[in-house]
Amino acid sequence: MRELQSGPVPDAAAGAESAPTLLIVAGEASGDEHAARLLEALLKMRGQTKVFGMGGSALRAAGMELVVDSEQSASVMGLTEVVGSLRTIYGAYRTLLAAVDARKPDIAVLVDFPDFNLLLARALGKRKIPVVYFISPQLWAWRQGRVKTIKRYVRKVLPIFPFEESFYQQRNVQAEYIGHPFLDRKELRVDRAKVLTELGLRPDLPTVALLPGSRRSEVERLLEPMLGAVEQIRRARPGLQVVLPVAATLQMDWFEAVVGDRPWVRLVKGRAPELLRAADAAVVASGTATVEAALAQIPFVVVYRLSGLTYAIARRLITGVRHVAMANLVAGKKLVEELLQDDVCPARIAQELERFLGDPQRSEALRSDLALVKKRLSLGLEPGRTAAERAALAILNVYDAGKGRRR
Repeated sequence: MRELQSGPVPDAAAGAESAPTLLIVAGEASGDEHAARLLEALLKMRGQTKVFGMGGSALRAAGMELVVDSEQSASVMGLTEVVGSLRTIYGAYRTLLAAVDARKPDIAVLVDFPDFNLLLARALGKRKIPVVYFISPQLWAWRQGRVKTIKRYVRKVLPIFPFEESFYQQRNVQAEYIGHPFLDRKELRVDRAKVLTELGLRPDLPTVALLPGSRRSEVERLLEPMLGAVEQIRRARPGLQVVLPVAATLQMDWFEAVVGDRPWVRLVKGRAPELLRAADAAVVASGTATVEAALAQIPFVVVYRLSGLTYAIARRLITGVRHVAMANLVAGKKLVEELLQDDVCPARIAQELERFLGDPQRSEALRSDLALVKKRLSLGLEPGRTAAERAALAILNVYDAGKGRRR
């Protein structure tokens, strides 16, 4: 079992003189949520910590002063998609650096968002500000040359997937697996009939959950093929109904316009963990939601589509990776089907969904196999602490070491 360097979790009684001024930079919705839990844990340990940076509503609610609001500076995906947002991205970068120069933080915590944050790490390193990377860049998948930037400018990496720890350590980067934040959620006991009835759906009919992503560009590419697949299946199964959790980053009225006249679709703001446990099968955009689906142990298929140019570039840069779905990567084998690019079409998605809807034994077998994901994510973690607490302790260790007071 991994040994942490600290004793009992300290509380806010720690003196103000030991509390750092902290910069946190989270550019996307999932990073904002995870960083907010981290900040809450850190403030319990060092209550006088001053925090500023880039984030969204979750970090603001946790107590961070937003110098840049990531929900206003909309995040983008892909290589070619970034071009249209360069002015916004550069503006956020300059605003953050101006705040850094004015406030001189003791330590910086960068959260995912690698293209932006690795550039920022260089600037922070040149200013002699210690950097900890929480939710490490997936350099094992592509553009591994960026490890040089990590080695030079980042003091410690805190990955949330176990295989990432060894990847970094093998390249002489300090790394500590702190566990996936989703493991810390209370076990959900969902009353399927109650949830579906509250949504005006029938519990006796099959239900599919659609999770097309948290970025508008993702949804624009993925939602229509998903809905088209359900329409195909409904020709043979007219009772098939859909639940669609809408990410906090997206507007409900925009979704309503996209879905149009499809009364068998229920749009719900948030509640993805609950809806995944109430549905019979799911179609999920590659990304964080695939971990959510795996932990819910729902039969699902993964879909992802990039612009043609971005995909062509990515194919040249991605090396040695057999899967894109995190459930498959964590398990070390293919558990769920992955549909990419041209395979993201109604016919292929419908084919995969029918494998579950038409074969209960296949569905139950996959549910059992998905238990392996949670088991792998939990290996080696000290019980009794959350991922956020482990991350906060690691960050304070880096800060205290720089002050000559190692915890």
